[in-house]
Amino acid sequence: MNPRDVHDRCASISFRQLRLFAAVGHHGGIQRAAHACGVSQPAATQALSQLQDKVAASLLERGLGGMTLTPLGRLLHARVDRICAQLDEVIADLGPADRKAVEHRLTPAQVRTLSAVLDTGSLERAALAGGVTREGLRRSAGVLEKLTGPLFVRTPDGTRFTPQAQAFAERIRALREDMAIGVRELHAQQTNAETSIVVGAAQAFGNRFLARVLAELATRHAGARITVLREGPVELVERLRAGEVDLVVGDIEAIGRDLIKERLVRTPYFVFGRPGHPLSGSETATLDQLIAYDWVGGTPGSARETAREALFAGMSPPQVAFAASEGAIVGHFVAGSDRLALMTEHESRCGGLALAKMPFFPVEAGLGIDVVSRADRAPTQLHLELVDLLRAHLNVEAPESIGGASRRVA
Repeated sequence: MNPRDVHDRCASISFRQLRLFAAVGHHGGIQRAAHACGVSQPAATQALSQLQDKVAASLLERGLGGMTLTPLGRLLHARVDRICAQLDEVIADLGPADRKAVEHRLTPAQVRTLSAVLDTGSLERAALAGGVTREGLRRSAGVLEKLTGPLFVRTPDGTRFTPQAQAFAERIRALREDMAIGVRELHAQQTNAETSIVVGAAQAFGNRFLARVLAELATRHAGARITVLREGPVELVERLRAGEVDLVVGDIEAIGRDLIKERLVRTPYFVFGRPGHPLSGSETATLDQLIAYDWVGGTPGSARETAREALFAGMSPPQVAFAASEGAIVGHFVAGSDRLALMTEHESRCGGLALAKMPFFPVEAGLGIDVVSRADRAPTQLHLELVDLLRAHLNVEAPESIGGASRRVA
């Protein structure tokens, strides 16, 4: 199924159908799911049949105790359950008088109207772009506003969203996009077709380590397309929020509530220099001895530079000859000179350089290895396997399950 087909099919799915499907998984049958959702059993049966037609996959099968989820149904259910929970939050934040009415009566056509206004900036331009009359689109918007309260305001530039409605429309569209990801994953599972993942690798993160992990992932999934984007942590987090990458790996500091971070490990820094450095044969070096040599620092605000500044806090700091974010580049500036630098043991082995650890205690505020993903996106199978491989290579255990998924919020 091509991306256009997936988009069109998902655009015709109602949130009411998704709620019924989620309820079947929780209650173990259509009759109990229908009762939980406040609809008749025939209506629930018809809605679920339509849902299966729209995703072009068999999600339910008859068992001894009634209808149960198929393997594909179980694959999709976790994502749909998450979408329904987020829909509750989206509607609650909008603050309508009757939340259930909004969920039950929010039609695919109204969702398309919201998306069209997001794309064009006003109801009038949305009507023009969609080839429909302004009056027709206004009627559709008016029906929705009877449920939600005011969504639009007239301006000299046209009928535009209120700030609250803008946020509501963006979040509703994000849920639609999440459903499309789930449908694509279903069909990849059905046909064993190629699937893909885009990994953001923060610049301070080890190239060779990640390459080994991704090579193993590619061996497991011969048809997968794996793309790596290498940028600074701040830039990659923005790409993650924009949906341009699936997850970010590296030392990622502060994140917002819209993201989930799992800290896999924090490796300490050590003081490194060249083999035969004047300090290498001494007893444990003192700070005064370290200050006597030029240093290679990290870029401003980086973990390396923050740790170096903390190490010499309250003292006259050493001269910084160079600054770099990449461990391999830092190593090049250190090798063949008397300069010193804070590096992890892994970094010291990158680039094939001859480096030696100086006799000084570890600096515990070292380089972290984090995995960051969006809180509003359920991870794909490739995503989950990549994180499992990272844990295995780093010899760390998975965090305890939270809400059915092994994820740790930081």
